[in-house]
Amino acid sequence: MKKLEGLKFLQQKFPKLTVDCLFVDKVENLNEEALYSKDKIEQLWRVRCGKSIGSELNLPQGTFTKAKELKKFMKEQKKKDSNMEFVIHSVSPEYFTAPFVGTLAVYNNKANPVIRIELQKVTKELVDAIDTGKRPRDWEVCLILDYDLLYKFPKIRKKDEDINLEDLEHAIAVIHEVGEQIFEFYDEKGEEIDTYTRFNIYSLGRVLFDDHRSASSFIPKCECPVISKDFQQQQYVKANEIER
Repeated sequence: MKKLEGLKFLQQKFPKLTVDCLFVDKVENLNEEALYSKDKIEQLWRVRCGKSIGSELNLPQGTFTKAKELKKFMKEQKKKDSNMEFVIHSVSPEYFTAPFVGTLAVYNNKANPVIRIELQKVTKELVDAIDTGKRPRDWEVCLILDYDLLYKFPKIRKKDEDINLEDLEHAIAVIHEVGEQIFEFYDEKGEEIDTYTRFNIYSLGRVLFDDHRSASSFIPKCECPVISKDFQQQQYVKANEIER
């Protein structure tokens, strides 16, 4: 599953927990009126590139306060690659104030299904470099929770000493429930697929999801009719070394 397809999946399945998304295939089809949110005093636009063909590893992204600059960025990227498409998130500065971000990994292996939740601390320095430096997936992980066979109680693989699990209890419960629903969705379709869903955790345990895709998103299109799960996972790990 690719980036834009995954975001549409999140919007459909978890509309109240998913970041605002406006999908645009090319600049001339952009509805500028749809960019503006009446409930936001200060308007920011996060634009991220996606591709229906080829690897989506480390694609350009940007944050803008002016629609003119936003459109300029999109035109430049489309000129570089005609296959490029875009998703625009209309957000406020609060979007970048989450103290934690992380990944919800769901492994739909019938023999041994696993849900893994990884958390990362957010700092101002990391946020300031989000479009030019390390991607959030590459930030240091401070907590890893593994739920074997969909059990409610996780195995703690890693935990920084200053992490208070009680403060994160509600958010983790919400994320785990979403993980169960993602597992059930693919399980009902009979698909063995590994998916990775990115989220932000805000004060009072509020959770916002802003990415959902499979390892195939990071793998270039090839002639092979079948790509093994082991190979996909190897490629995802390699991708994280660069993009995470």
